[in-house]
Amino acid sequence: MEIDFIKKTINELLNKIEIDFEIEIINDEDINATRFLVKTSNPKLLIGYKGGNLVALSHIVKRIVDKEFGKNENRIYFILDVNNYQRNRINSVKTNAYMIAERAKYFKSSVEMSPLPPHERMIVHSLFSVSKDFETASKGEGFERRVVIKYTGE
Repeated sequence: MEIDFIKKTINELLNKIEIDFEIEIINDEDINATRFLVKTSNPKLLIGYKGGNLVALSHIVKRIVDKEFGKNENRIYFILDVNNYQRNRINSVKTNAYMIAERAKYFKSSVEMSPLPPHERMIVHSLFSVSKDFETASKGEGFERRVVIKYTGE
């Protein structure tokens, strides 16, 4: 099963680093993903500056899982989290997106967010995917890529 393989992969990678940790698997309905929460007394090592180490670790795990299971549409969407760093970051991105949307609504125009990494842009796009009053689009290249929230209501 894919979930067991992902947990085993994370276990093997973190055991090589030789830190104390435990993994909790959470079905996170809020973001429609399975969240692998690593709890550790040394989160700075795994998270890194502005989450850089966590992004790299997540990328490695996802590539290993892609190699094992391929890239079919039945795959589970998962997030690797350390001491709720990702959860808190997602909440912050959502709060900011809703605030920007209110600004777009007030001015009846489009408002750009600050540059975001790909997985955070995806979260913003999914927030407004069923909205009748807002549309989102990505703009820019590389590290300067950002989401534009456009008010389309009456």
